[in-house]
Amino acid sequence: MSTNLENFVKQTIAEIDNYDKEHLKCIRQVVAKAIDFYKFKSYERMEETVQGLVPFIYIYSMAEENLLSKIAGFAAGSDRDFDIEEVYEGRVIREY
Repeated sequence: MSTNLENFVKQTIAEIDNYDKEHLKCIRQVVAKAIDFYKFKSYERMEETVQGLVPFIYIYSMAEENLLSKIAGFAAGSDRDFDIEEVYEGRVIREY
């Protein structure tokens, strides 16, 4: 990991047009970019449900889950513990 997580989030937010930390979709964009940038094995997939097409995140390891939760917290500008469960509204599949 060549860059500190908080700096990565700040830089990524600056690259997203109309970023709003109150919208989960914006936070999910930051999470998706982090997965790609850090070459995590976790991934996001859109799935059809009763509510329509919704994002699910498949988590590869506890370490990746903790890092993604930390990234989500920075992206939300939250002082409290913010986790990946909140960002994906409980649609988290753990594969570890």
